[in-house]
Amino acid sequence: LDPAAGRFTFDIFEHEGGRATTWARNATPGETVGLTGPGSGDFPPGQEILIAGDETALPAIRRILALSPPDRTGLALLEVATEADICALDHPPGLAVAWLLRDRTETLWDRAPATEPGPLCLDRRRERACPESKGPVPR
Repeated sequence: LDPAAGRFTFDIFEHEGGRATTWARNATPGETVGLTGPGSGDFPPGQEILIAGDETALPAIRRILALSPPDRTGLALLEVATEADICALDHPPGLAVAWLLRDRTETLWDRAPATEPGPLCLDRRRERACPESKGPVPR
């Protein structure tokens, strides 16, 4: 964000058929645009986190990692098409980042830990406690 220059930068994942992709491919410098957001706006709470997503989640994950407290720990799993899609990410030193490449047949499900939800799991959208775990999460 550069308020003095009146500009900001943001990421768009281009994929066929997407309205944002069509706009990004046809936009010209100086056009006036309207924006809303950020989408969910909240940052995940906690000292230790597991965060995962593909290219479409990368802008949000990049922001979450960059603005995380320096002592935050955990794991970020990012699934992209090829090695050419890997980019530098600012993140706390105790938070590992693993890139999974579809052209090597790697997927998020291959690396996601098979763990049970904690007893204090909270479904924030419904503002109620999550149901009791019935065993390991299926892969």
